[in-house]
Parts: sequence; C-alpha cells; structure tokens
Amino acid sequence: MPKDLPALGIDVGGGSAKIGILSPAGEVLGHETVASDPTVPAPALLDRYLDVASQMQRTLGIGELCGVGIGLPGHIDSIRGTTRLGNVPALDEFPIVDYVSARSGTKVYIENDATLAAVAEHRYGAGQGSKRFLTVTLGTGIGVGFIENGRPIHTANGTMGDIGHVIVDPTGKRSCRQGCHGCLESVASALALEDDYHNLKGIRDDLRLDTLFASAQAGDPECSRIVDGAAQFIGAAVVTWMHIFAPDRIAFAGGLSAAGENLLEPIRKSVSRLAMKDYAVNVSILKATLGSKAGLVGAAALCFSDHPHEQVQS
Repeated sequence: MPKDLPALGIDVGGGSAKIGILSPAGEVLGHETVASDPTVPAPALLDRYLDVASQMQRTLGIGELCGVGIGLPGHIDSIRGTTRLGNVPALDEFPIVDYVSARSGTKVYIENDATLAAVAEHRYGAGQGSKRFLTVTLGTGIGVGFIENGRPIHTANGTMGDIGHVIVDPTGKRSCRQGCHGCLESVASALALEDDYHNLKGIRDDLRLDTLFASAQAGDPECSRIVDGAAQFIGAAVVTWMHIFAPDRIAFAGGLSAAGENLLEPIRKSVSRLAMKDYAVNVSILKATLGSKAGLVGAAALCFSDHPHEQVQS
C-alpha cells in the first residue's frame, strides 16, 4: 500500500484500547477510547476495535489505509504475529496479525507498547533529531523503548527485555505485579507510589497522584519523601540504562510524567550524582510531548516505516 495514505493505530491496554487514524505528517485525524473486557475472547475483542475503526473511517470519509499497527503490552513474537505475557490474557498466543489482516484486507504490524512510545516521540515528538533516543514510560508498569539511528531496538522477546524490572532496591522488600522483588516497577511505578501515599498517616483514602505531587511541591515532608525516593530509584535505573545504551536524549512518558519538573528535576539530580561524567554530559532528560496518544501514534507510524520489524534477535 502507498505510504502516503493514512494508517490505523490501535494501542491495546488492560482496561481500554486507544484507536486512531494518523496521517503520514503525524496528525491524528480521529481517535476513540474503547473498553477492553479481559473476559471477551480474542476474536470478539479485536472485532470490537476494528468495528470502531471502520466507523471512524466512514465518519472521516477515509477509504483506503496504508496499514494497521497494533501496540501490545507484553512480549512480542513478530514471526508468529502474536504476544505473550501481556495484560490482556485473551490475546496471548492468538494469531493477531493473521486475524486482523484477514478482516482489514491490509498489512498489519504489531509491536510492544513501550517501543511504540519511543517510535512516536522520535518521529513526531521530543526525540526528533536524536540518534540514540530512550523513552521511559512511567505508569502502572514501567517500560523502556530505544531508537538507534531511527530504528527501534529489541534485545529479547521482541522488546527491550523486561527492562522496567531492573533491580534498584537490593533489599527486595517489595515485589511488582510479576513477582519480581526490588525492581524499579516494584518501588517507583504508579501503583507503588499510590500504595505509599495511601499508607501515609493521616492521608485520606484518596489515591490521586497529582495530589501527592502537589503536596510535595508545597513542602509536605512525607509526600516529598515519597517523590524523592521514587526519583532516586528512577535515577539509579536511568544511569544503568545510560551506561549500557549511551542515549543522547531521554524522554519520560506515561501517567507519572504529568508531574513534569516536580519529578524530572530530582531524577536529574540523582543521575548527576550517580552517573559517569562522560555519559551524563552527553544526555538531556526531558518530558515526552505526545501524551496519551503516543501509543496509537507509534502504532500507526509503523505502517510508514521501511523497517518496522528490524531487531536484534535474542
């Protein structure tokens, strides 16, 4: 299909999927969020996404698409066109690419959602012009994507491995959702911060993280301790990734990135304290710019790429 046609992007999450149509210039022509019922079988779930996309095409007056890109949380098997160990169990091991291709009549690509955030930001957002671009998605989970010379890199399982589970707390007192003890996700994900905030003495049962960051900014010592502690852990992980991948730019995406400089500045301080100088002086740390649409933008952008599945095989 000609790459000057729009593309469909589907960003699948555990609770919902973001669906949108993207122009080659990066304009989101239309988008919707659709509930993802984990109890629904894979064909019915994918049909729901595609039905919404078809209606969107009709509303926008768009006939042909150059392709469909699908972002999925979990391991990616691009040879078989499926996923494993994701948070939408119905899709695990299901032939997603074959099914969607048969229904849509066009080329279909799949990719890990954290990698797609990096693809989107590199092509249209905070990573433009970067030769070695790292994106860190801070949310319920923690994901990392890496773009080298315009190409997404994979190290294992069709992803950057389980890099959000790098060990930063050797005491291993807490575990993440996957049962990994002492990993970054266990101590600095949105779930970890919500748990810390919830357990603060005198704090009401209100898990809004924007309130946590606002209170820390206002000088609340206990909230500041939570935010600074998370920043220390994130900074330690970032330095580890810097020493391995030597990025020239790192962009933070995901729900926690909404805290902006209230989180980024303590992360920078942690990085400056821990990193080898040769790495620290050559990297900028900033907030991603595409917000919640990054996943669907990156998914659709796969259809415009000449190398959507090039990777380092494990």
